Amino acid sequence: MRQPALFLDRDGTINVDLIGNYVLHPDKLQLVPGAATALSEARAAGFKLGVVTNQACIGKGLLTHEGLAKIHEHLEYLVRQEANLDRFHFDDLRYCPHRADEGCACRKPNTGMLEAAIATLNPVLDRSFFIGDKPADLGCANKAGIRSILVLTGYGSETLKEVEAGKCPTPYAVCTNLLEAVRWISEDLRTHQS
Repeated sequence: MRQPALFLDRDGTINVDLIGNYVLHPDKLQLVPGAATALSEARAAGFKLGVVTNQACIGKGLLTHEGLAKIHEHLEYLVRQEANLDRFHFDDLRYCPHRADEGCACRKPNTGMLEAAIATLNPVLDRSFFIGDKPADLGCANKAGIRSILVLTGYGSETLKEVEAGKCPTPYAVCTNLLEAVRWISEDLRTHQS
């Protein structure tokens, strides 16, 4: 049976965004409070979980693909540890390594990564959502026809100002953080299912 999916931005949504800097080592990775619980609850509620993240630090020569893989392994370890899970892995984890000036199709707000994640996960799209904190996340979701949830962690408060000024797409909902977003989505789907 096909499942819905949550497509997730990484920095500022799942882990703390080092504003103005990149996470270049696993030791610098810190989960947003409640994020591990959110991911555990989403999985228990039957969602597939996909990460879609821009990582221009690779294109800038600051981090290798191997270094990013270690960071992502540590991210999953932190989720297991904080949510007290025996096992946890994302169902799909994609990143764009390109700089903004390279004009690739995968870097958000372009939809290349998200389209590939959709093809891999094959979710029930009308029950799926994209959760992120930046205008690029809202733009990517909007272009792909996926409902977006803006979280106010990371750059979220700044993004909300851009939404209010009409400078980026309006999200389907605005939530304080990932945990609130997951619970809001679960309630929204229950409400519209009954």
